[in-house]
Amino acid sequence: MTAALPHPMRPTARPPEAAALDSLRAGLERVFLDAGETLIAMEARFAELRGPLAELVDRAPCVIEAADGYARQLARSVGTLDDDLGRCNGDLDTLRRQVDALSATVATVARSVRMMQFVTTNARIQVFALRPRHAKLESFADNARALLDHSLATLADVQAITVELSSHLRNLARRRLPGLRAEVAALRPGFEALCGAVAGFREDRRNESAFGRPLAALLDRLQAAFDGVIVSLQTGDRASQRIDHAGQIHERAASDPDAGWLVGLADAQLAGAFGDLRDETATITATLAASVGRFDEIAGNGGTGSVEGRLRAFADLRSAVERARLAVEAIRSRREGVLASAESVTGNIADLRRVLADVSSLAEDLRLVGTNAVLACAELGGEGAALREIAGQLRLLASDSAAQLREMRDALSDSDARISDLIGELQGRTARTIAGIEGAGAAVASDLDRVCQAGRIVTDGIAALASSLHATVPETCEAMQAQVACLADLAASPGAAALPSAGADPDAELVPFWLLYSMESEREIHRDFCRGLGLAEPGEVGAGPPEELDIFF
Repeated sequence: MTAALPHPMRPTARPPEAAALDSLRAGLERVFLDAGETLIAMEARFAELRGPLAELVDRAPCVIEAADGYARQLARSVGTLDDDLGRCNGDLDTLRRQVDALSATVATVARSVRMMQFVTTNARIQVFALRPRHAKLESFADNARALLDHSLATLADVQAITVELSSHLRNLARRRLPGLRAEVAALRPGFEALCGAVAGFREDRRNESAFGRPLAALLDRLQAAFDGVIVSLQTGDRASQRIDHAGQIHERAASDPDAGWLVGLADAQLAGAFGDLRDETATITATLAASVGRFDEIAGNGGTGSVEGRLRAFADLRSAVERARLAVEAIRSRREGVLASAESVTGNIADLRRVLADVSSLAEDLRLVGTNAVLACAELGGEGAALREIAGQLRLLASDSAAQLREMRDALSDSDARISDLIGELQGRTARTIAGIEGAGAAVASDLDRVCQAGRIVTDGIAALASSLHATVPETCEAMQAQVACLADLAASPGAAALPSAGADPDAELVPFWLLYSMESEREIHRDFCRGLGLAEPGEVGAGPPEELDIFF
């Protein structure tokens, strides 16, 4: 604050008026200094909010759009997954029926093989009864018996594999895929609720004002207003200087009876300081009150808990996305279980195809044995007629069994292709659909988490800033207005105007005060005072350079 300039005639003991002005001046300086510090602290809080607020301004609208797209993608994906799984389930039912039919065919072939065993046993008895013995026919009989025993053992393996395969298919068709499909269907209400949450959040205009550009623009305007108020607070510095000057004039008037006429100048300067301080203080308090009101309006603090409610809405949206993401992850785990079962079916079919190839080869060998036996029996003439008949039956049964086994192998190839397609569907399209919504959900959840964190910082900052504004601004305004009222009391009781005594030298008295002035308004009051007393205006007196303001905060 500008220190009181020394006056060559300043007395040691100060008059009561000067003491009162000194007290007023000290209070004025303290109040305006506190006001400046308060506003600078507020601006520091504005700066703390700019980073997270920028995050909201830049990302929140995009995140809401992404969440909306994710919710719609989920809703579409549920339908796609349901269609895919329904188609897979139908294919599995078809496959299971084919495997059951295959099992019935295997049972038929097994009966044929047992019949061939009976025929071969009769033929072997007759062959070994031949005299002389017929080595070639005995070899055919032994080979046929060995082939048939091997065929029955292999068919038993086929039946075991078909039973296991049917069990796996039944598990897939009746438990795993329906369970996965039911779980997918159960997601639909949650995904639809997420769509509703996003739509409701986007339609809530309060969120746009609380988490968007209007709040950032308001902070810019509020900071600009506070900058202007900080500049305006220089009024306190000017008023302090003018009060000091008026106090010095009062001191001079009280120090010499011949200078008593200077009281009128001191009162005029005090009244001018009051008018200037009153007008500027009214502007400052009005600006501060309007800024706080606008902040309440935009930030939503007018309604109890509205800011917290909006943040909860954002947090709820993030929780909904996270629940959806976890549900999709659970679907992925279940799909992997279904895929593992389907791969087990593929392994069963590979085993079955290998065993059927062995059985088919055995049946072909039996047919060749029967053909060779027929040719060998022809060498026996009439004695071999019965054996020829038996060998023909064996050849016919072997041919029929070989044909049935080929049909089984072809049907199995079709089943293998179907299960391969099903696995490809689960590994390909279904997996891509799940992975796509899972990846999108993770990205949206991460973005929402960032926005929620920024929203929490901004919301907490806004609440703290609003609380501080409501706690400090009215108090600051009241303190400033109280100082204006004190100055009004002192300026409201001016002393009686008096003329200089006959022996006084007015110019000598006035020039030191003229040199004190740093503001044109003080000089204008001084001139008016001189004109009122009929004294020469101090225009001819050389005034020093204006004193630079000492801004005290």
